[in-house]
Amino acid sequence: MFIIMVLPVLLLFSCYSVEKTASIVITFFDVLMLPAIWYVIGWIDNVLLVTLWPQTDLVDEFTNFFSISRAAFNFIVLSSYIIFTYLWIGLVQSIGGGLSHALNSTMSTASNGAGVGAEKGFQMSKAPVKGQRLVLEEPM
Repeated sequence: MFIIMVLPVLLLFSCYSVEKTASIVITFFDVLMLPAIWYVIGWIDNVLLVTLWPQTDLVDEFTNFFSISRAAFNFIVLSSYIIFTYLWIGLVQSIGGGLSHALNSTMSTASNGAGVGAEKGFQMSKAPVKGQRLVLEEPM
């Protein structure tokens, strides 16, 4: 929640640069997608739990709770929350860094072309002032 509250302030202090804005949008998507990943892991946990231990008797449930296979299963499921979260953040970070850098280079290239066009237009507008005659055709 803290990350979501801080993102608008970071956007303001970055002067709305394209690279920082893309990074902030990707970070926002990353943070909002984490509960969905945790839900999928919980669903996998539930499906595997029913598949591996189908009995519903309370006595069997209590005796299986302290078994080695159940402890190993719980360890694998709990570690998958950490591993999948780490993998998701790493994946989005690598994609986001490349995307924000590409957007920044594209915008800088586009602004250079616009600057050259503006300079040529400014030079053309000064042509009649230098003594060259501008001929306007009268409509027929």
